[in-house]
Amino acid sequence: MKKFKKTFCWFRQLTKNKGLEIQLTFGDLANWFVIALESYSKCDHAGVEFRIELFKVIYFHILFYDFRHWNYDKDTWYEYDEITFS
Repeated sequence: MKKFKKTFCWFRQLTKNKGLEIQLTFGDLANWFVIALESYSKCDHAGVEFRIELFKVIYFHILFYDFRHWNYDKDTWYEYDEITFS
Protein backbone atom coordinates (compact mmCIF):
# COMPACT_ATOMS: atom_id res chain seq x y z
CA MET A 1 0.00 0.00 0.00
CA LYS A 2 1.41 3.39 -1.01
CA LYS A 3 1.59 6.03 1.73
CA PHE A 4 -0.23 9.32 1.19
CA LYS A 5 1.89 12.47 1.20
CA LYS A 6 0.86 15.97 0.16
CA THR A 7 3.06 19.08 0.51
CA PHE A 8 2.17 22.75 0.17
CA CYS A 9 5.13 25.14 0.08
CA TRP A 10 5.21 28.92 -0.28
CA PHE A 11 8.39 30.98 -0.65
CA ARG A 12 9.10 34.71 -0.93
CA GLN A 13 12.43 36.47 -1.39
CA LEU A 14 12.41 39.43 1.02
CA THR A 15 15.83 40.99 0.38
CA LYS A 16 18.92 40.18 -1.69
CA ASN A 17 20.00 37.46 0.78
CA LYS A 18 16.92 36.70 2.90
CA GLY A 19 13.84 34.60 2.27
CA LEU A 20 10.67 33.39 3.98
CA GLU A 21 9.33 29.86 3.50
CA ILE A 22 6.12 28.30 4.79
CA GLN A 23 5.58 24.56 4.39
CA LEU A 24 2.69 22.28 5.32
CA THR A 25 2.98 18.53 4.70
CA PHE A 26 0.42 15.83 5.34
CA GLY A 27 1.81 12.31 5.35
CA ASP A 28 4.38 10.10 7.03
CA LEU A 29 7.05 12.77 7.59
CA ALA A 30 6.60 14.17 11.09
CA ASN A 31 7.44 12.96 14.58
CA TRP A 32 4.73 12.17 17.12
CA PHE A 33 4.77 15.62 18.75
CA VAL A 34 7.16 18.55 18.33
CA ILE A 35 6.78 22.27 18.85
CA ALA A 36 10.10 24.03 18.28
CA LEU A 37 11.54 27.49 17.83
CA GLU A 38 15.13 27.22 16.64
CA SER A 39 17.78 29.61 15.38
CA TYR A 40 20.87 28.80 13.37
CA SER A 41 23.91 31.03 12.94
CA LYS A 42 27.31 30.77 11.28
CA CYS A 43 26.15 27.96 8.98
CA ASP A 44 24.70 27.52 5.50
CA HIS A 45 21.22 29.05 5.25
CA ALA A 46 21.27 30.44 8.80
CA GLY A 47 18.00 31.74 10.19
CA VAL A 48 15.03 31.23 12.49
CA GLU A 49 12.53 28.36 12.26
CA PHE A 50 9.21 27.67 13.96
CA ARG A 51 8.06 24.06 13.54
CA ILE A 52 5.09 21.92 14.59
CA GLU A 53 4.88 18.16 14.03
CA LEU A 54 1.82 16.15 15.09
CA PHE A 55 0.98 12.45 15.18
CA LYS A 56 3.42 11.51 12.38
CA VAL A 57 0.91 13.05 9.97
CA ILE A 58 1.21 16.86 10.02
CA TYR A 59 4.45 18.80 9.54
CA PHE A 60 4.36 22.63 9.48
CA HIS A 61 7.20 25.13 9.48
CA ILE A 62 7.88 28.80 8.97
CA LEU A 63 11.50 29.54 8.11
CA PHE A 64 13.16 32.96 7.78
CA TYR A 65 16.66 32.31 6.48
CA ASP A 66 19.73 33.55 4.62
CA PHE A 67 20.39 32.14 1.13
CA ARG A 68 24.16 32.38 1.49
CA HIS A 69 26.63 29.69 2.48
CA TRP A 70 29.02 30.02 5.42
CA ASN A 71 32.81 30.01 4.95
CA TYR A 72 34.11 28.23 8.07
CA ASP A 73 37.77 28.97 7.23
CA LYS A 74 37.22 32.75 7.05
CA ASP A 75 34.34 32.85 9.60
CA THR A 76 32.18 34.88 7.23
CA TRP A 77 29.68 34.49 4.39
CA TYR A 78 30.96 33.32 1.02
CA GLU A 79 30.77 35.87 -1.74
CA TYR A 80 28.83 34.62 -4.76
CA ASP A 81 31.95 34.39 -6.94
CA GLU A 82 33.79 32.27 -4.30
CA ILE A 83 31.34 29.34 -4.32
CA THR A 84 32.19 26.36 -6.47
CA PHE A 85 30.21 23.12 -6.55
CA SER A 86 31.90 19.89 -7.60
